[in-house]
Parts: sequence; C-alpha cells; structure tokens
Amino acid sequence: MFAFVLLVFTNLRVQKRFHTMLKIEKDLAAYDEDATLSVDLLMSLTNCNGRIAGVFLHINFESILRYSHRKATGMCLGGHLAFRAAFDPRVLSSVCFFATDIHSATLGKGKKDDSLERVRKGELTGKGELVMIFGKQDTHVPRAGRDLIRQTLEDANVTVSYLEVQAQHAFIRDESSKDRWDAALTRSCFSFMLEVFERTVGRDLGPRVDNTKPPQHVC
Repeated sequence: MFAFVLLVFTNLRVQKRFHTMLKIEKDLAAYDEDATLSVDLLMSLTNCNGRIAGVFLHINFESILRYSHRKATGMCLGGHLAFRAAFDPRVLSSVCFFATDIHSATLGKGKKDDSLERVRKGELTGKGELVMIFGKQDTHVPRAGRDLIRQTLEDANVTVSYLEVQAQHAFIRDESSKDRWDAALTRSCFSFMLEVFERTVGRDLGPRVDNTKPPQHVC
C-alpha cells in the first residue's frame, strides 16, 4: 500500500496573459472541483492507503523530456489552490509556496474568493497540517497580507507552520525566475516539505496531540 501526494501540474511556459486570465475567469467552484476529483481518483485506486497530501506544483514538461528527470517548482496560484485543497478532510497535509490572492480574496471569476472567510468559520480547524511559505520581499503578498493570513489561521487554531524567509516571490522557480531564484532556500524549503509529507502521510503516527488546550508554562 502506498501514500500518495496530490500534484496538479501546468506548463511553466504558458503565456503570462493566459495565466492571469485563468486566475480571474475560472470559477472558484471549478478549482475546488478539480482538487476534489483528483482526491476521489486517488482514493479509488486499489494501491492507495487513503493517506493524501496536497502540494500544487508547476512543472516544465520540456525539461522532463530533455533531462529525463522531473523539475518541479512551487507557484503562486498553486499555493492558493493547495490552501483550498486543505479544506478537504481527506487531505492530511498541504504545503503552500508564496500563495497569492489569499489576503486579497481575489481568486477566480469575479475576483472574490472565500478562502480566509472559510478559515474564520472554522472549516480548517481540526483538519490536516498546513505549511505556509513566503518570501519577506514578496511584492505580490506584502507584509500586511502575510500578517493577515497568519493571524487568521492562528485565531482559528489551525495546525499550521508559517515560514517567512529572506527571498522574493517565486524564489524556488529556477526557470524564468527573473533573477529571484535562491537555490539554497529552495533546498531547505523542499527538505521541510518532504519532512512534513513523510511524517503526516508516509507514516501513521496515530492521532495528533490536541492543540486546542493552552500549553503548560514550564521551564
């Protein structure tokens, strides 16, 4: 039996205009349906043990053919989609790299999403483990936006690890990076991602410790 990681791929060479258009013209419900159907498919496989993690990655298929290995980098839109996939109780963990439009609630047709509102309603509380990774020099998600996301998650008592590193937006993207790629941070963040998936999906460590109670103040 195997643990699966939910991956949603797209080509990095898709024109920016089309990518931007998709972000504001595709219905929010269609994004959610994509994730739900992907999990449904994995759960239907006979060699799936039901332990699912979500990370939405963009992949350059030309690189696969040229170098015969997979080169995957996290992307902004994919980070938001991984965030929304975390609402599915079947997803045990989600890793979101510099997720855009969460703080501004502007994903999808009409540029009005409900991601943070659903968090406030408690729809992520008690669900899987969430990891949010941002660059502190990210102009797409400024400090006020990052603070809003963090506060909303913590106020809702979501199980989340929140990382802010000294980098710009898209710092793990090694192709078309516009001089923002940071190889050392990429390695560190991917190592963290793999640890989370190994711990939450690769191994069954039993029920998570209840974090709704205040910790003891001890030395």
